[in-house]
Amino acid sequence: MAAPFLNANPVELILQGEDQQINITLFDDQEEPEPIDATALHLKVLDMSNRKIYEEDFFTLPPVPARIIKPAGTTGKYYMDWGDPGAAVNVPTQTETSRVRDLMFVWRGIGATGTEPIVIGQVVKIIDPRSLALLPYMRLQVDKAVKIVQEEADIFLGFTDAQLLMYLEGGCNIINVYQPNTSMVMENFPPTHRQLLIDCATIMALQSQGIYAIDTDLPNYSDQGYSFQINHFPQIMQFMAALQARIDRLVPLFKLNFATLGSIHVEAGASFRLTQLLQASPQGILFRGVFSPG
Repeated sequence: MAAPFLNANPVELILQGEDQQINITLFDDQEEPEPIDATALHLKVLDMSNRKIYEEDFFTLPPVPARIIKPAGTTGKYYMDWGDPGAAVNVPTQTETSRVRDLMFVWRGIGATGTEPIVIGQVVKIIDPRSLALLPYMRLQVDKAVKIVQEEADIFLGFTDAQLLMYLEGGCNIINVYQPNTSMVMENFPPTHRQLLIDCATIMALQSQGIYAIDTDLPNYSDQGYSFQINHFPQIMQFMAALQARIDRLVPLFKLNFATLGSIHVEAGASFRLTQLLQASPQGILFRGVFSPG
């Protein structure tokens, strides 16, 4: 039987250039899982091209000092610091967190001898300060009350920083797919148009909230003349529709605004081919990558 693949934490965030602990806890596979100490523990760090960045076996003496640490007095808990200078990139002037990128930490552990291996995958995102600075604005937009979040107790009434970051990335993707296609990322998104990115990210957050409403809202209930109804989904969809209409209007204007920052001079002669090209192009675009203000 293949080892179960578990997600210890959906996303771990590390600020670019900083050092941070990446933690895991191993649990048994019983009906009521309890933390268990490993008799074997192996870590492999991969980039998004499946290229191995780092590898270590906790119970085998590596050629370099071991980096996986088990906190004293704990059961099933392990961590390692990610961000050491030159440890994975072999460049003395850089660290493991010098570049903005996504990594996958794959932990493979075994509890008691003969038990089934436990595989834990952790997505680790190295983010730049500009992306981190967007999170308070995003939280204010979708969670003004700042509802409680306790990851260690699996309580997620509000939003974690990692969830807000993923919504912002989704919002950036929404902007990119509007014509003309772009390849903007959060690190280079114009700060003067921050609210547009947050509005698009809110669409992603509301999709998640709508699915949650479908799962948790109660059906209509009546008893002795009293009726009870909890139904958030229609209100969420109504707000999403209004927000989507706003985005449909603003995103093309946003892209056209930045397209007109550059200029090009076209001197058209008697060319039937150019005339047909201009007539067939959408409003505001002459041909691929070239725009007019009209």
